[in-house]
Amino acid sequence: MDLTEKGHPDLAAHFLNRYLERSGDYDGAMLLDLFFVYRCLVRAKVAAIRSRERESEAARSADISDAREYSAMARRQASRGRPVLVIMCGLSGSGKTWLAQRLMAALPAIRVRSDIERKRLFGLEETAASGSDIGEGIYSAQASEATYNRLFAVARNLLGAQHHVVLDAAFLRTEQRESARAVASRAGVDAVLVYAEAPPDVLRARIETRATLKDEASEADLAVLEHQLGTAEQPRAEESAVVVDTGGDIDVDELVKTILGRDQP
Repeated sequence: MDLTEKGHPDLAAHFLNRYLERSGDYDGAMLLDLFFVYRCLVRAKVAAIRSRERESEAARSADISDAREYSAMARRQASRGRPVLVIMCGLSGSGKTWLAQRLMAALPAIRVRSDIERKRLFGLEETAASGSDIGEGIYSAQASEATYNRLFAVARNLLGAQHHVVLDAAFLRTEQRESARAVASRAGVDAVLVYAEAPPDVLRARIETRATLKDEASEADLAVLEHQLGTAEQPRAEESAVVVDTGGDIDVDELVKTILGRDQP
């Protein structure tokens, strides 16, 4: 609330999302608006009371202005428009997580990352190595189904609480994307598929660079990428994906307008 009041909703989104990623307490976000409004009204009440104790007319006017601004911010938070579900899609190294983070801050939205939630399901820290081969361990078909079901369950609750949601996962199967759209449909909101792409040589270079950092939740290596290149189900024309070339300049503000434009009656 304080960051938003100071004109930094993007930093507020970063703060909130990192807390949720570390704690996994996405159910707690259901009450976010309640406590946001509550804290605004506490500040408004304090400012109003303080204004009556002021001797200076200038100080009194400033307090009254603060009370009105906090009240207006509470009203805006309580009357936000219909949320939208953003479904990220792309091969490993395509920049979808990088892009999802920027969309999360600009919308603002709550982002749910498959890489983190997958490891949480198996009791692993986000940067821990699982030692799993392709299609095995925490990347087996059953584990992937459980991971996507976790994303859908979280998204369903957050959309119900009127939060924009960004699902950050590969979504390389048509069935997975259809399931995500079904979550949005049942919630009565629009879903927008954002497909991040880059040339294969760029994907390989990014994955090699990422492997040297050892601070990422993703375990995708070059073998995983090659497997994806041969098996991924590309978005069909009827899916109306917003295609983003992450190898060039990206106007995130324009992308946000496109996403929210899809959410109009």
